[in-house]
Amino acid sequence: MDYGKPVVFVLEAPMGMGKTEAALYAAYLLMASGQNSGFFFGLPTRLTSDRIHERIDPFLKKICEDKTVAKLAHGTAWLKAFWHPSFEKGGEAFKPGNPWFNPRKRALLHPFVVGTVDQALMSTLRVKHHFVRTFGLAGKVVILDEVHSYDGYTGTLIETMASQLTQIGCSVIILSATLTGKRRSAFFKNNQRVKERQKEACQLADESCDKTSSASYPLISGPGFALTSPPPKGQAYKIHLGEMSYFEMASHAVGKALQSHCVLCIANTVATAQAWYDALSAEMPADAFPIGLLHSKFPGFQRAAIEELWMTRLGKNKTNGPEDMRPNGCILVATQVVEQSVDIDADYLITELAPTDMLLQRMGRQFRHARKNRPCSTPETLILCGNPDQSDSLDEVLDAFGRSNCHVYAPWVLWRTRDVWKKRRMVTIPDDIRTLLETTYEEPASQCAPKAHLMEELHAQFLQHKNALADKAIGNLSTVTAMPVGDDNETCATRYSDLPSTQVLLVKDINSTGNEAQLTLLNETRVIVNAVRPDPAVTAQLYLNLVTIPSWLLLRYGLIETPAFLKKHFFETTPILLWDNNSGEIILNSRLTDFQYTPLKGLFRTSIPELSSSNHSNEKKSSEDSAIYLTDFESMDPFDKSKFDW
Repeated sequence: MDYGKPVVFVLEAPMGMGKTEAALYAAYLLMASGQNSGFFFGLPTRLTSDRIHERIDPFLKKICEDKTVAKLAHGTAWLKAFWHPSFEKGGEAFKPGNPWFNPRKRALLHPFVVGTVDQALMSTLRVKHHFVRTFGLAGKVVILDEVHSYDGYTGTLIETMASQLTQIGCSVIILSATLTGKRRSAFFKNNQRVKERQKEACQLADESCDKTSSASYPLISGPGFALTSPPPKGQAYKIHLGEMSYFEMASHAVGKALQSHCVLCIANTVATAQAWYDALSAEMPADAFPIGLLHSKFPGFQRAAIEELWMTRLGKNKTNGPEDMRPNGCILVATQVVEQSVDIDADYLITELAPTDMLLQRMGRQFRHARKNRPCSTPETLILCGNPDQSDSLDEVLDAFGRSNCHVYAPWVLWRTRDVWKKRRMVTIPDDIRTLLETTYEEPASQCAPKAHLMEELHAQFLQHKNALADKAIGNLSTVTAMPVGDDNETCATRYSDLPSTQVLLVKDINSTGNEAQLTLLNETRVIVNAVRPDPAVTAQLYLNLVTIPSWLLLRYGLIETPAFLKKHFFETTPILLWDNNSGEIILNSRLTDFQYTPLKGLFRTSIPELSSSNHSNEKKSSEDSAIYLTDFESMDPFDKSKFDW
């Protein structure tokens, strides 16, 4: 694999086809040839980084003569490293994987690194000592996975970084299952030589580049070639699209579970997921089958336990014997946390409407593994969404889709996605992936339809927001020298958010003298903290009991600050939420909040506003009904996310 100079490669292939292994093999060839030395594997989240990190060490054992391990690099990687024997002193500290590499700027100097893409992006930002990270990446193979999941801000940074990395000897490998042709071409736009060589290769094959990029799948794009191969055998999916109330959805899901289906329900927000869970719990017969809830508002220790439990139940079986834990029917309710890296294999999927690339990722959670005793021969996907076709104003469109959903995804993209999927009764993956993606994101032609003006207005807002994000990203690049330099830390702007958030510590009991306190954490661990003496072991326990929530939800309860006895453990503001084990109520600053917590649902709000129009139909009015935690944002402007809930 010698192409004269380091360049960008883009690998597109279906979910579960082995893109990770293919990228690692390519990295091995590049390193063995002497073209590159070491690699950085960048992923969108800490969870995905942790999962890939677990798979890298066996790979390194096969290709390295010494006992080299991969360095995990993200904001809380030290939690794992703390229990690692690499925390020794003396000369051992300078061996790969040991503590000399622990400071955040030095992590990328390690020969083999797995972490969040943010660690690499800081090499392109206008932050102090960004050149240290650039030096650490120089000459490496840089693998960037799940690039479809980034917004216009981070996506612009990634495109810029990919171009810059090739100038310092890096080979860049881009991985995605759901990348549009336009997004792919953006990775080559800053390298005219590559574009010309790609065009020549396409002409030699008697195909235009446009035809190759729009039709071929799987596809490997690189300097001078665009290679494709026959896709794996397609899996047909039955598609249903409709509108249901929470209780109608619950009745439908329970019916499937009672027929031995393992049902996965994916909501776009934590609030909706919790409401679904309430409705399902009320609808299902007692102890008829396992039911669970997974989202980001569980403290770390509990979320890890839930993930492990459900990956054991619904993941790849190690045997077909007595260790097979797959239940005979179950329901798991989750949010986007299961779209990537979590090995869950469902029979039936219920999902809220999301952009096509996200829907395809969610459908990738079905029929992931070969099984002999499934209750159905074909996976089915039920997409829940309102109907905007009869809307006469933007407000009615937003109400039809649900304003909370329009906070998460652009309304124009949701409408385009619905228009594409409503025509489908069957979808074959991977055969239809390219067509579905390109049709969803194609530029709208002039329309004479009655609702064309609404679509055009939403599209204009979508482009305005997208361009604004790109402009913000360009303004933060290290090449912009007229602006002040920021700090190199976890809060620098590798991701854009107009929703300030605060991490909170959940405790069951607190006995404080001001500068010292004894805490009983949510996981039953008792620790002593004080304002003078740091203790890494205690800090590690505290981090397992954190939850992040929007800051504006806390401000109504007074000044939000870190208690003096916690300031040696947290650099950012971290207030304490005191949980009443009996009532489930939460206290902040000695005031009762509208938060509650239960081990089954995690942290939730008890505010019950008027239901959105998409959920009015046939809702039960009994006082025993489950509460619908949809909050204040149902009346907010979806383009102003400064007070978005969860």
